[in-house]
Amino acid sequence: MIRSHWLLSDFQFYITDFGAGSRFEKAEKKQLRNIVRRSCSPLPKSFFLALVARQRKAQAILELGTCVGLNAVVLGMLNPKARVITVEGDSTLHRLARRIARILNQKNITFVNALFDDVLETILDNYQPDFIFVDGNHSHDATLLYFKQICDRVNRPAMVVVDDIDWSQGMRQAWKKISCQRITKKIGFVKFGIVALK
Repeated sequence: MIRSHWLLSDFQFYITDFGAGSRFEKAEKKQLRNIVRRSCSPLPKSFFLALVARQRKAQAILELGTCVGLNAVVLGMLNPKARVITVEGDSTLHRLARRIARILNQKNITFVNALFDDVLETILDNYQPDFIFVDGNHSHDATLLYFKQICDRVNRPAMVVVDDIDWSQGMRQAWKKISCQRITKKIGFVKFGIVALK
């Protein structure tokens, strides 16, 4: 319902993109409906991720790239016993995401307003997430760095979903290069890839 409402919204605001940028809009001032349409995970994908996390009985779910919080809310709703930690660099998107969670009375989500590079290692150490969705900073080097940090710091079996693996040549190369000795399975789909860590 909130998603449908926001898809009709004319609300405009400035955001700072700390990742590889948008392929659609280069202006700093964005319309909410365009962000929801182009940057947020589609609802079926959010449900798929949440159901996979639930099937794995995930205890701590980490999302890198909150956007406006729609995906985090679905993850939280379908995994009520899990702690969802979601990280967003832009303060306006962070505030919108927290607002959605309050409206829906979603209390198992921790919102972090920070750059991934500044907080990822601490979050991995403190929460030890077993389901991780990487959906931000779609660049070759950042993707490989984040995956290495996950492999080095998460000390239990985990599933890592890397979004937009076909977004650019750099992302295609990064997906091919993702590796570590803990990988038991690596599956690439059209829009995202899944890696299982032992």
